[in-house]
Amino acid sequence: MRKNLHIFSEPVRDRMYRYAMTLLGDRDEAMDAVQDVAGKLWRMGPAMEKVKNPEAFAMRSVRNFCIDRLRCRKSVSREMFPEIAYTAEADKWADVQLVRMAIGKLPEKQRTVVHLKDIEGFGTDEIAAVLGIQENQTRMILSRARKALKEIIIRETARRTSGSAEM
Repeated sequence: MRKNLHIFSEPVRDRMYRYAMTLLGDRDEAMDAVQDVAGKLWRMGPAMEKVKNPEAFAMRSVRNFCIDRLRCRKSVSREMFPEIAYTAEADKWADVQLVRMAIGKLPEKQRTVVHLKDIEGFGTDEIAAVLGIQENQTRMILSRARKALKEIIIRETARRTSGSAEM
């Protein structure tokens, strides 16, 4: 009997989907990515029993699959999320979009680390396993990503504020 079946549970599939969405920026493509990766993991059969951290392995598989997809596109957009028109009643939504836009401007590795840590709640040890790097590197990337996010958000907020003041 297979022990690592929990990686096919709904919460894990949801994490895989959100991660694929962050990388690909397209719902249908993210769903396809999760289905393809889940199928490959299922076909691995008994070989999956040897994997120490199956969830990290699944997330790494999603990452690799998405990177392959992005390479096939030939032109990768740095803007992963479209700008949404700002309205007074959509303050909260605008803030979410601002953060998404800022995350989309980060380099791929920083974007991945921020997503896995701050959105999915992974530990730095798990993120290191997903990326195949040392844990201290993960912490450094996270620190730099958060600093860059802060700068992007401050710059964008100032730009939006000065733009609305001129009208």
